[in-house]
Amino acid sequence: ETRHLGDLLQKMDGPVLVLSTKAGLGNYAVGKAIEQALPGHVAGYHLSIEDLIPKKLVKRDFERYRRICARYPLLLNFIYRIPLSYLQKYLRECVFKDLDLRRLRETILSMGVRTLFATNHRAAFWAGALRRRKEIDCSLWALLTDYHMNSGWKFLFWNEIDRFLGPIHRPKVSSCPKERYTEIPLPV
Repeated sequence: ETRHLGDLLQKMDGPVLVLSTKAGLGNYAVGKAIEQALPGHVAGYHLSIEDLIPKKLVKRDFERYRRICARYPLLLNFIYRIPLSYLQKYLRECVFKDLDLRRLRETILSMGVRTLFATNHRAAFWAGALRRRKEIDCSLWALLTDYHMNSGWKFLFWNEIDRFLGPIHRPKVSSCPKERYTEIPLPV
C-alpha cells in the first residue's frame, strides 16, 4: 500500500529536524520539500548534514564520493558491489564509537528535536549511531530518495530507525526490517 508523505507528517512529533545532503542537490530539494510539507503546528528545521559533522568526515565521505563519481565511475561500481568502506565505518562505530558527532548531537539537543528525518543513508547512519550510543532521544525516520537501495543502506543501525520510507515497492526493499517500510512517492 502506497501512502502519502503528508499523511505521515501529520503523525510526527515536533520539533522536526530534516537532515539532507548537498552532495546531490536532488537530495537537498527533497529535504526542503519535507520541511515545507510539515503541518503548521509542527516546528520544523532543514539542515545539511555536512554542516553538522567534522570536516574530516565531510572530506572522507562526501568529497571522496564526488571525486570518484566525477573521475572514476568504474570505481563507484566496485564500491557498491564490494562495499568495504561502508562495512569498515559500521564496524568501527560498533567497536570504537569514535566518530566525532558532538556538533550533530548538540544541534539535536539544543533544538529539542523529537523527530529526526534523514534523507540519505549517511545522515541515517550518524543519527542512528547517536541513538545507539543513547546520546539522543528522538524518533528517527529515514527516506530513500533513489529508486534502488545502494550498499550504503545495508550498513545502518536498523534497530534505531523507527520508520523507513521510499519510492520502491516493498518486495524490492532489502537490508532493513520491512515492517518499518512504507512506500511513498517522492515529494519532489
